[in-house]
Amino acid sequence: QVALLVGVSTSKNAEVEIGIKVCPIGDASYLPNEVRVRLLDENGAEVGQASAGATQTIQFRFGGQPGERFSIEVACGNKTITENFVI
Repeated sequence: QVALLVGVSTSKNAEVEIGIKVCPIGDASYLPNEVRVRLLDENGAEVGQASAGATQTIQFRFGGQPGERFSIEVACGNKTITENFVI
């Protein structure tokens, strides 16, 4: 089991700062080795990706403009969940 956390803050130049974190929940200290996370733009093109290995968390930080769309895809084994967002 993993949790997807999304944080949002504004910067001085009207750009929005986005923080994404995937971390284990329950009694686990580390993400399962097979966890993969992809950051996708509004057209579904990959703009970032990471695999867990033996890590405690996977994190992305990026900026965007209000109205922009992006997706986060979290996969583990043969299961994949995609969450869509609008800034």
